Amino acid sequence: MNDDATLEIEQALIGSLLKDPAQFAPIKDDISRAEFFLGVLGTAWDIISSLQERGLAIDQVTVGDELDRRGALQDFGLHGHTGRVALSRLRDEGVKGNASSYASAVQDYSAKRTMIEQFSKGAYW
Repeated sequence: MNDDATLEIEQALIGSLLKDPAQFAPIKDDISRAEFFLGVLGTAWDIISSLQERGLAIDQVTVGDELDRRGALQDFGLHGHTGRVALSRLRDEGVKGNASSYASAVQDYSAKRTMIEQFSKGAYW
């Protein structure tokens, strides 16, 4: 499985949601943090979920503020950048309006990783 493709689709999903948060409601129950390969993107998903549940705006500023409130802003890193710069770069990923397609692909990659892990465990018994 191609880890680069997995990361690309996860980044595209979060970036798409930062561009157009209205896309979150239809997919919010389809994905969990555990399905993300890259932990920081799973964290971003959790924060977006939390903001939505509290009726707050979802954008790179509010996600950054929530990361900061949790003491995790400087640990948030992508593309060789951390913190708010990484969030800004992340917002550039993905296409507005494609979150549903990206979410489906994230689920697919997660299922494939799970199958590979299970088959690998079985191969050693």
